[in-house]
Amino acid sequence: MADLAGRRLGWLLLVWLGLVVAAIVLAPFTFVPALLRTATWEPLAATELRDVVLNIILFVPLGFLLERVQGGRWTVIRIMVVGLLTSLLIESAQLMLPGRYSALSDILANGVGAGVGALVSVHVRRRVGEGAVLVSRFFLDLPLVALAWMLVPLAWLLAMAGLVSADRVWLMLPVAAGAGVALAAAGRSGARPATPTRIPPLARVGAAWAIVALLPAVIIRPAWGTLACGGFAVGLVAGDRWWGRRTRTERRVEPSAVLVVLALLAPWFVTTSPNLGSLTWDGGGQATRAATLLFVQVVVGYAALGFALAEHRGREVRGWRSGMMLAIVATLGLAGPLVGGASTARLALLVLAAVAGAFLYRQQRADILVLIRCAGVTSATAPP
Repeated sequence: MADLAGRRLGWLLLVWLGLVVAAIVLAPFTFVPALLRTATWEPLAATELRDVVLNIILFVPLGFLLERVQGGRWTVIRIMVVGLLTSLLIESAQLMLPGRYSALSDILANGVGAGVGALVSVHVRRRVGEGAVLVSRFFLDLPLVALAWMLVPLAWLLAMAGLVSADRVWLMLPVAAGAGVALAAAGRSGARPATPTRIPPLARVGAAWAIVALLPAVIIRPAWGTLACGGFAVGLVAGDRWWGRRTRTERRVEPSAVLVVLALLAPWFVTTSPNLGSLTWDGGGQATRAATLLFVQVVVGYAALGFALAEHRGREVRGWRSGMMLAIVATLGLAGPLVGGASTARLALLVLAAVAGAFLYRQQRADILVLIRCAGVTSATAPP
């Protein structure tokens, strides 16, 4: 039963992250089939190292999640092949996108990324195990960790915006700091294993987050990316010191930590118009890739808002529902004054994104309760 619960949540996260990756690699969705007659594949020699690294990173979380949801039944090679085939479909679709280029190196890089993610998952299973030990060692019983990972696509999209302009890249600093605070609060919550380890669990989880979320920014905009890494480190260390001042339990840490994260995300919400960007599906629109990615960035940000507010209210049995309503109200309050009559559909989409984020929290909470009952996680770390 615990395995089924974990796989259900894993599939939800895999689909969510997969949609974001698809938006990044297929924007702006202006498919022109006639281009296939003259399309060519970019030679390997023309590939930039930056593009190779970015393509690897994009598929690492997908490979990790796919291995987890398969419960070890798929080998790393099989997951790598799935990554290669998925990338082949993506690159083939890009042949029909004006201004985009398809390259064999991108396919290989995506396959390697999926393989690396799968290897990490296998390593975690072999070194740490499953059940209560895995849950406690990596704080997987705490939605605060999921909140930090919900910010990964937002960090990616802010970095991608840096390919066009540096106007919004600075927002990675508060986003990264918010993720650091969330992980630090998780690391100081509840009872943790007494077995000493060479590298503290919080450091390992933090390093993984920084590599996956911020390495694209370091590659695209080195100065801002480095500052974002610094912001993440400050949030992680300051949060660890603050919540480590005295013994605390997750019941006390989680609501206040979520509020701190939301406060750090405030600059993004204040500077982000709900009308930012545009989305063009197949049908001859004029949206550019940059505009499409800005649109996706807004949707991802409001999904994170919904998750955070549902988590803030989620300690009670039905609290996530009031958190979802709060997310809807917050979305209307943040976006409503800036939305004109022509953008009613955009406002509805942002509300839907916030509800989706709240639903992800609800699903994680339900699966955590199942895992706690089946794996015997101590009540100190369990939601009531």
